[in-house]
Amino acid sequence: MDGTIDIKSKLGKGTQFIITIPFLNASQQVTETIKKAINPELLNHKHILIADDIMENRLVAKEVLHYFNKTVVIYEAENGKEVLDILSKQKLDILFIDLDMPILNGLETLHKIRKIKKYHSLKIIGNTASLSSMTKEEF
Repeated sequence: MDGTIDIKSKLGKGTQFIITIPFLNASQQVTETIKKAINPELLNHKHILIADDIMENRLVAKEVLHYFNKTVVIYEAENGKEVLDILSKQKLDILFIDLDMPILNGLETLHKIRKIKKYHSLKIIGNTASLSSMTKEEF
């Protein structure tokens, strides 16, 4: 394991065993695993829109993206209408979209986006934490 064992002993006082094993802590292991699986440089200067009606979800996604690549430009939207407004003004490379949002949900928004030819190359990643308001047919 590429570690070391040191022993310090004093007569009549006791013995101390010092074992050193160079393990990463859990968060470092996760980070190293992700860095090996995904090249963070692929995100260099990408414009990314995070669409989710829950602010905390947007914050976590933003923090993760900036942790791996500080050059990403991130936009945020709370609903599908805001997504379409931002798309009309900004050129985006990636859209992370919650499927269950108010006003215009993710699936409705995706249908509108895919009807517009200039957005056909936009990378879209759909996600949701709640499927309660969506039917199997909608998916």
